[in-house]
Amino acid sequence: ISGSYAFFCTRPPSSASNMAVKPAAAGKWQSALAGQPASTGIVRVAIVGAGPIGLDAAACVLAAHPSLSVVLFERGESAAAAVREWGHVTLFSPNSLNVSGAMAFILARTGRAVPDMTACPTGREYVSQTLQPVAKGLAELYGSRFLLRTRVEVMSIGRGGLRKTEAVAAVGDARRSTAPFTLLVRQELDAGVEHARAKAKDEYVSGFAAVIDASGTYARENANGLGAGGMPALGEKELETSYKRRTCKTNNNNDDIKPPQQR
Repeated sequence: ISGSYAFFCTRPPSSASNMAVKPAAAGKWQSALAGQPASTGIVRVAIVGAGPIGLDAAACVLAAHPSLSVVLFERGESAAAAVREWGHVTLFSPNSLNVSGAMAFILARTGRAVPDMTACPTGREYVSQTLQPVAKGLAELYGSRFLLRTRVEVMSIGRGGLRKTEAVAAVGDARRSTAPFTLLVRQELDAGVEHARAKAKDEYVSGFAAVIDASGTYARENANGLGAGGMPALGEKELETSYKRRTCKTNNNNDDIKPPQQR
């Protein structure tokens, strides 16, 4: 997959030691994690974002060792929610660059067709032919070891009750490296469910040995602006407010957009 994900790992002495994540290469999904947990107890991994990278990461983690389990958090209505928003757009890279070996394994193992690796699908086709089948295949193949939570936004990530200024490794305090991760998440509620007047419910979810951030840059708060250095171009925020969000093609190199001092 032409992308990457950030990986944060705790190293408890009895399990999940020396784990490191890297994107799976085609045909080498088994080596997605270097090193294996020492115990047979379940080691929980949280993944933020159920897009292509998040699904690939889940497939890699689950294939690496039977003691690993995954909770995949997606704030959209379903897996690959962001891709669905630009479903009419044709990818300019073929499936060979967007369907990893781990994904192909899930599809083949659960009796689903592996897409044509030479084709450049639309976003809608990418979802229907690859991403949604992979999400369903993960649930079928790994059962209770895989949980996809949709309409859930990860608001903050902490470690073992430690404040950000506590247990700093640079000054020789190693407590943070062995502390489990806790996520503050916001679950969107259906109208009339649980709290009639509430639109969302916040909760802490804890006990994770690792967190993989695959939330990407499509969301407005993470996306690059159209200006120099990824900053918003002059007037961009006003246009966003006036016209809401629209998918459009722009000059990624920003050749015609200069910072003020260069104009």
